Amino acid sequence: MEGEQVTPRVGVGAGERHRSPAPSGGTVQPLFPQLRPGPSKAPAAAAAHQRARLHAAMIEACARHGYAETKVREVAGLAGVSTKTLYKHFESKEACFLATYDLVVQQAIGRISAAHREASGPEKVDWVGGLCRAFDGFTDELVQRPAASRLALVDIFAALPGAASRIDRAELLFTTMISESLALAPDGVVIPPRIVRALVGGIWFVARARLLESRPRSLTAGSAELREWLLVYRSPASSRLPVARPGRQGSRHGDRALDVVAALERRRVDDAERPLAMLEWLSADALAEALRETEAASSWAGGVCRAVESLFGRLASDSALARAAFLDGFFVGPADAERRTAILRGFADVLIRRAPRDGRPSPLVAEAIVGSVWSIAHRSFLFGQARSLPASSTRAAFLVLAPILGAEGARAAILAERRGVAAGSKLIT
Repeated sequence: MEGEQVTPRVGVGAGERHRSPAPSGGTVQPLFPQLRPGPSKAPAAAAAHQRARLHAAMIEACARHGYAETKVREVAGLAGVSTKTLYKHFESKEACFLATYDLVVQQAIGRISAAHREASGPEKVDWVGGLCRAFDGFTDELVQRPAASRLALVDIFAALPGAASRIDRAELLFTTMISESLALAPDGVVIPPRIVRALVGGIWFVARARLLESRPRSLTAGSAELREWLLVYRSPASSRLPVARPGRQGSRHGDRALDVVAALERRRVDDAERPLAMLEWLSADALAEALRETEAASSWAGGVCRAVESLFGRLASDSALARAAFLDGFFVGPADAERRTAILRGFADVLIRRAPRDGRPSPLVAEAIVGSVWSIAHRSFLFGQARSLPASSTRAAFLVLAPILGAEGARAAILAERRGVAAGSKLIT
């Protein structure tokens, strides 16, 4: 790609060396050399060179400030072009950003796919080797290109809803690559695509956290652990999950949201702080509701099933909680990310706190589990399918239980909880 030829620093970790913003009111110095004019330089070549510099400048600007705070003038200045030239190539800042995202994803997938094919070509049929190389290729992207990786995994969410289809396409490409590797296994056991996609979401969730903490290299040591976590789900049980029960949706969620809004107004919480404050208050309420469900279960695994049903039912019916969790002010900055992570850890605690000691997942795997469940919910809201979220609760419970009980044990626990609830309903009637 032309952008790689003119952006050597972006390719090897720019954004870590250029964290501070440009001086206010000062002139932004170009980072990338312009194409020298000459008789052999066709207009099309000059235009391509300008676009490549603009892509690199967008990566750099987002690494400094995040997408929301990135200004067109700075992007143009870093690229060494005028704002008029930028608008000749892209109709808006968003258009430039989304085109840059497409390019970053295209390059990353190309490199990861090449590594994957090298280890799992048809003549080798080494599905484990292919999976290993794909995971290693992904972590290499985070380490070698942290600024570009952050744009693709973190900043893209600030461009919602326009970026939804692009996120979906990128997830699908990674899901297909992993599924193709798993399909090479000689025993013929595969993981259903919906579960693979949720697992990709969990891996990306972990990667986002490391990028936000500016420590992507820490994930290198965890690559094998995440790969082993994914393989836990490679079982016939993953294709034989029972259908979820109809969601149970509370009736006062709208009133509760109004109560929270009123409380925030009384406390004079400013507009910038309000989405996270709303999320924290409503999440605490949803957690309490989920905890009440677990108390009625006869086992830890049954409690997980009930908690997930409760949480997904709440998200499906509580538009204020869903908007705060998935749309408003998503990943604005490190402080925002830290508070959101704390909220998700609260949900993880509800799901895992009473798990059998000998089966409790490591912190990294626990984070990936929560990320995989979160990705199911987030995807539902991205595509306007929130009302159908309770139908995914069985799949989400399986994602939580399988690493602790094994895939077959997780399926058996879900069925046992289903039978227990059915038996209790008959006794009541």
